[in-house]
Amino acid sequence: MMGRNPVLQAVRSPGELFKFMASSLIAFAVDFSLYSLLVFLFRGLGGLSIPLSNIPARIVSASVNFGINKRLVFSNHDSVRVTGAKYVALAALVLTGNTALIAFLVTCLSVDKFAAKLLAEILFFLISWYGQREYVFRRKATRSSMPPRGPSQ
Repeated sequence: MMGRNPVLQAVRSPGELFKFMASSLIAFAVDFSLYSLLVFLFRGLGGLSIPLSNIPARIVSASVNFGINKRLVFSNHDSVRVTGAKYVALAALVLTGNTALIAFLVTCLSVDKFAAKLLAEILFFLISWYGQREYVFRRKATRSSMPPRGPSQ
Protein backbone atom coordinates (compact mmCIF):
# COMPACT_ATOMS: atom_id res chain seq x y z
CA MET A 1 0.00 0.00 0.00
CA MET A 2 1.27 3.46 -0.86
CA GLY A 3 2.02 5.97 1.86
CA ARG A 4 -0.28 8.88 2.55
CA ASN A 5 2.09 11.52 1.14
CA PRO A 6 0.18 13.08 -1.80
CA VAL A 7 3.37 14.13 -3.60
CA LEU A 8 4.75 10.57 -3.52
CA GLN A 9 1.37 9.22 -4.62
CA ALA A 10 1.36 11.62 -7.58
CA VAL A 11 4.82 10.42 -8.63
CA ARG A 12 3.82 6.75 -8.25
CA SER A 13 0.63 7.06 -10.30
CA PRO A 14 1.38 9.57 -13.07
CA GLY A 15 -1.25 8.14 -15.45
CA GLU A 16 -4.04 8.73 -12.97
CA LEU A 17 -2.72 12.17 -12.11
CA PHE A 18 -2.47 13.05 -15.83
CA LYS A 19 -6.11 12.01 -16.37
CA PHE A 20 -7.09 14.00 -13.26
CA MET A 21 -5.24 17.03 -14.63
CA ALA A 22 -7.05 16.72 -17.98
CA SER A 23 -10.40 16.35 -16.24
CA SER A 24 -9.58 19.32 -14.03
CA LEU A 25 -8.61 21.40 -17.05
CA ILE A 26 -11.96 20.69 -18.69
CA ALA A 27 -13.80 21.55 -15.46
CA PHE A 28 -11.63 24.66 -15.04
CA ALA A 29 -12.54 25.85 -18.55
CA VAL A 30 -16.23 25.50 -17.69
CA ASP A 31 -15.69 27.12 -14.28
CA PHE A 32 -13.58 30.07 -15.44
CA SER A 33 -15.83 30.79 -18.43
CA LEU A 34 -18.96 30.85 -16.31
CA TYR A 35 -17.18 32.80 -13.54
CA SER A 36 -16.06 35.41 -16.09
CA LEU A 37 -19.54 35.77 -17.52
CA LEU A 38 -21.10 36.13 -14.07
CA VAL A 39 -18.47 38.64 -12.89
CA PHE A 40 -19.41 40.72 -15.94
CA LEU A 41 -23.14 40.38 -15.25
CA PHE A 42 -22.80 41.14 -11.51
CA ARG A 43 -20.16 43.88 -11.90
CA GLY A 44 -22.31 46.51 -10.17
CA LEU A 45 -22.68 44.51 -6.94
CA GLY A 46 -19.22 45.17 -5.47
CA GLY A 47 -17.94 42.44 -3.11
CA LEU A 48 -21.09 40.36 -3.62
CA SER A 49 -20.05 39.71 -7.20
CA ILE A 50 -17.39 37.23 -6.03
CA PRO A 51 -19.61 34.66 -4.27
CA LEU A 52 -22.47 35.26 -6.76
CA SER A 53 -20.06 34.46 -9.59
CA ASN A 54 -17.87 31.78 -8.01
CA ILE A 55 -20.49 29.57 -6.37
CA PRO A 56 -22.67 28.85 -9.44
CA ALA A 57 -19.56 28.43 -11.61
CA ARG A 58 -18.14 25.90 -9.14
CA ILE A 59 -21.42 23.96 -8.94
CA VAL A 60 -21.64 23.56 -12.72
CA SER A 61 -17.96 22.68 -13.13
CA ALA A 62 -18.09 20.26 -10.18
CA SER A 63 -20.91 18.35 -11.88
CA VAL A 64 -18.82 18.02 -15.04
CA ASN A 65 -15.73 17.05 -13.01
CA PHE A 66 -17.58 14.41 -10.96
CA GLY A 67 -18.86 12.61 -14.03
CA ILE A 68 -15.49 12.55 -15.76
CA ASN A 69 -13.55 11.54 -12.63
CA LYS A 70 -15.95 8.79 -11.60
CA ARG A 71 -15.94 7.10 -15.00
CA LEU A 72 -12.63 7.93 -16.65
CA VAL A 73 -10.08 8.93 -14.00
CA PHE A 74 -10.77 6.59 -11.09
CA SER A 75 -12.89 3.97 -12.94
CA ASN A 76 -15.20 3.84 -9.95
CA HIS A 77 -18.24 1.54 -10.01
CA ASP A 78 -19.66 2.38 -6.59
CA SER A 79 -23.11 3.86 -6.23
CA VAL A 80 -23.50 7.35 -7.68
CA ARG A 81 -25.49 8.20 -4.56
CA VAL A 82 -22.63 7.24 -2.22
CA THR A 83 -19.80 8.71 -4.27
CA GLY A 84 -21.92 11.74 -5.13
CA ALA A 85 -22.57 12.49 -1.46
CA LYS A 86 -18.86 12.20 -0.68
CA TYR A 87 -17.99 14.37 -3.67
CA VAL A 88 -20.49 17.04 -2.60
CA ALA A 89 -18.97 17.10 0.91
CA LEU A 90 -15.44 17.48 -0.48
CA ALA A 91 -16.58 20.01 -3.08
CA ALA A 92 -18.29 22.07 -0.37
CA LEU A 93 -15.04 22.22 1.59
CA VAL A 94 -13.04 23.12 -1.51
CA LEU A 95 -15.66 25.70 -2.55
CA THR A 96 -15.63 27.33 0.88
CA GLY A 97 -11.85 27.53 0.98
CA ASN A 98 -11.64 28.60 -2.65
CA THR A 99 -14.22 31.38 -2.28
CA ALA A 100 -12.71 32.62 0.99
CA LEU A 101 -9.24 32.72 -0.53
CA ILE A 102 -10.44 34.62 -3.62
CA ALA A 103 -12.32 37.11 -1.45
CA PHE A 104 -9.26 37.56 0.79
CA LEU A 105 -6.90 38.07 -2.13
CA VAL A 106 -9.24 40.58 -3.80
CA THR A 107 -10.45 42.56 -0.80
CA CYS A 108 -7.41 42.47 1.50
CA LEU A 109 -4.50 42.25 -0.94
CA SER A 110 -6.08 44.06 -3.94
CA VAL A 111 -5.34 41.16 -6.31
CA ASP A 112 -7.24 41.24 -9.60
CA LYS A 113 -10.40 39.05 -9.46
CA PHE A 114 -9.23 36.86 -12.33
CA ALA A 115 -5.68 36.44 -11.03
CA ALA A 116 -7.10 35.60 -7.59
CA LYS A 117 -9.28 32.91 -9.16
CA LEU A 118 -6.28 31.38 -10.92
CA LEU A 119 -4.17 31.37 -7.75
CA ALA A 120 -6.95 29.76 -5.71
CA GLU A 121 -7.52 27.06 -8.33
CA ILE A 122 -3.85 26.14 -8.40
CA LEU A 123 -3.69 25.89 -4.62
CA PHE A 124 -6.79 23.72 -4.31
CA PHE A 125 -5.87 21.37 -7.19
CA LEU A 126 -3.72 18.99 -5.15
CA ILE A 127 -6.11 19.12 -2.21
CA SER A 128 -8.97 18.10 -4.48
CA TRP A 129 -7.03 15.27 -6.17
CA TYR A 130 -5.96 13.82 -2.85
CA GLY A 131 -9.47 14.07 -1.39
CA GLN A 132 -11.05 12.40 -4.40
CA ARG A 133 -8.43 9.66 -4.52
CA GLU A 134 -8.46 8.87 -0.81
CA TYR A 135 -12.05 9.64 0.16
CA VAL A 136 -14.55 9.93 -2.70
CA PHE A 137 -13.36 7.26 -5.14
CA ARG A 138 -11.12 5.19 -2.86
CA ARG A 139 -10.61 1.66 -4.14
CA LYS A 140 -11.60 -1.03 -1.74
CA ALA A 141 -8.76 -3.30 -0.66
CA THR A 142 -8.97 -6.80 -2.09
CA ARG A 143 -7.68 -9.92 -0.41
CA SER A 144 -4.74 -10.11 -2.82
CA SER A 145 -3.71 -6.52 -2.06
CA MET A 146 -3.94 -6.90 1.71
CA PRO A 147 -0.76 -7.74 3.65
CA PRO A 148 -0.52 -11.29 4.96
CA ARG A 149 -1.85 -11.77 8.45
CA GLY A 150 0.66 -12.94 11.00
CA PRO A 151 -0.06 -15.03 14.08
CA SER A 152 -2.01 -13.14 16.72
CA GLN A 153 -0.29 -12.50 19.97
